[in-house]
Amino acid sequence: PVVRGAFDLEEQPVTIFELDLHQILAVSERARREFKPLSRFPAAIRDLALVVPSDVPAGRVQDILTSHRLVEHVELFDVYTGGTVPEGFKSLAFHLYFQAGDRTLTAEEVNRSLEGLMRTLERETGAQLRAG
Repeated sequence: PVVRGAFDLEEQPVTIFELDLHQILAVSERARREFKPLSRFPAAIRDLALVVPSDVPAGRVQDILTSHRLVEHVELFDVYTGGTVPEGFKSLAFHLYFQAGDRTLTAEEVNRSLEGLMRTLERETGAQLRAG
């Protein structure tokens, strides 16, 4: 009540909590990653919809996408079966963020990267671009 009064928050509910950052970081796998400063250069974002055999884990596809040197970040945003997707297959849709630390990527560089990624995905997982 004293704090609410000091900040003129009489009508507002107030919650206070404390986080032990050292304990959180100790158990967080991501805490072991190295800090990377934000890039001055913009990311080129592409959406990629793939059809893969049902037994291929989405995480495996995401790992392949993330391993590319120009791919900064990958987000899975849709998993779909049925409809136009053949039985025994599933559709995975990803947002891909391409970015270089020293320059703005050209559309041609991003397109070449996507072509290389598709060859790798087809060879390692049987993935195909989803039509329509």
